[in-house]
Amino acid sequence: MTTARPQGPWQAGFEPIDLPRVLHYPDATRYAARMEGHLTRAPASMGDDVAGQHDDHADPPADPYDPMWLREHSQDWDIVHVHVGLPPGTDPRLPIALDTHRRQGTPVLVTVHDLPGSGTIAGDALDMPSVQRVLADAWLVTTFTTGAARTILERTGIRPRVIPHGPMLSGADLLRARRYRTACGGEWGPILVELEPHHPANDVDGALDACALLAGSMPVRLLVHAVHEHAVAGHPGIQAADLVVHHGMAFDQVVDHIAAARALVLPRTAGLHSQRLELAADIGTPVISGRVGHLAEQHPVVGVPVHDGRIDVAALAEAMLTPAEHSVTSRVEDRERAWAEVCMAHERLYSTARSHGAHVPDHSASTP
Repeated sequence: MTTARPQGPWQAGFEPIDLPRVLHYPDATRYAARMEGHLTRAPASMGDDVAGQHDDHADPPADPYDPMWLREHSQDWDIVHVHVGLPPGTDPRLPIALDTHRRQGTPVLVTVHDLPGSGTIAGDALDMPSVQRVLADAWLVTTFTTGAARTILERTGIRPRVIPHGPMLSGADLLRARRYRTACGGEWGPILVELEPHHPANDVDGALDACALLAGSMPVRLLVHAVHEHAVAGHPGIQAADLVVHHGMAFDQVVDHIAAARALVLPRTAGLHSQRLELAADIGTPVISGRVGHLAEQHPVVGVPVHDGRIDVAALAEAMLTPAEHSVTSRVEDRERAWAEVCMAHERLYSTARSHGAHVPDHSASTP
């Protein structure tokens, strides 16, 4: 497996590992960043203020959706990797940008995180004809689960290759989160619920109704952004919980909240996959989730029925009261093994795409 390059100056006799330069759409996501410097490197033209140039002759800001800019910088990357249905969503200029990449002969890989009509923000920002266009001309299409691969095949006629999502944390970050969970007694902490009234696939009212049913018999911590506090104010479920109002939470803070919880509630009513589920699996926190999409294929969850777009409140309250079985909690070695498998799969994928040269569509992946 490719290993991360050592930091600092190269000593005599050593050469840097020639990692593939990958241009991601959308860029700056945590899903892609976890591999940067380890399996991939960012195109130089996507760096901030390259070489510290601040004069009037500095290059214009990078715009990976502008055909002219893409043509000028087409030698700055080896591979284009598109993420369909990954927040913050898909820019409507993407098809034009991909046409430019294809004319330049750059291999285009596509990973499907979610699909139109799923009820999620990123998914519903898409339309099926545009997705079909992106997938049809890709060198290779991947997704995270066998069930999602079948869904994509049924809806698009394209058979994706399955590469699991894998951990959001790795190495020292994963171990730090596990140590924090052990130190703060996460197994005996509160049930954690992130309230996201703006997210159409989260049944906030159902989660709060379940909290009201518990009537304080189980410690519950609710996280809500200040701009959404008014949307949940006055609900009786708030009275029996610890409400944490924030103005934007850093990733490390989210990790600490999940580590301190005995379980994480994802009141999902739609969607193919979940990054929060993968993060909780890294930390070793059980997840209670709506029985939707292919979340249970990603990692074992305590599934709660969803009826007509609403989560089963009584079943959710019962799940919150019942200690989770060990089968829904991952071990450190499980997550380390999953990370190794994801890294090897992407290393092979990027290596093949890079050596492939000119773009030729390839939909001959194995049957899901």
